[in-house]
Amino acid sequence: MSTHWIFPQRLVHKLAKKQISNREVAYFILASFLFSWVMYYGAFTWSNPAWTVLSWAEGLLVVCVTILGMSKCFDAAGGDANDRFAADFSCLSFPIWLWTTIGVWSVYWLVFYLFQFSVIKISADNFQFSRNLINIGGSFFWLWTVTAIIALQIIYFAWLAKSLRSLAQQRALDVQAYEAETKHQSA
Repeated sequence: MSTHWIFPQRLVHKLAKKQISNREVAYFILASFLFSWVMYYGAFTWSNPAWTVLSWAEGLLVVCVTILGMSKCFDAAGGDANDRFAADFSCLSFPIWLWTTIGVWSVYWLVFYLFQFSVIKISADNFQFSRNLINIGGSFFWLWTVTAIIALQIIYFAWLAKSLRSLAQQRALDVQAYEAETKHQSA
């Protein structure tokens, strides 16, 4: 994989000759994830300015979860023995990503608006408590956002690994059933 990403045409030839291992395919998917997150990171992190210690810490956490999650998915799918890992991963990835994103960000925005509504309701009575709550809650929106981003990734990779494991088990059962049927027919 060392130069395949630099020279895509070499990769095309290797893929055509089936000279790219399943593990290398997994590395390409991982590289794609990491690159997209580096390039497009921050779509929801409006409260965490770029190029700060917090954004670097958040980015490092995202990379760690991605690497760990990707390796868990690869292992759950059967590792090197699964010659369909890339297709399985790619096909399952979108629907799981879609529903995980909708779920996590819906909860995030619900909590955000409930917090704002509660603070406005309390502040109508002009309590010092509401002022303190605004100062504390308003200072930690970046933490809520980081938590949502990391939660989304953890849920995504856990769900995807579970689905890939289930798919691998189903394929194993199908092979066993086919072998048993073939054995029964030949007897």
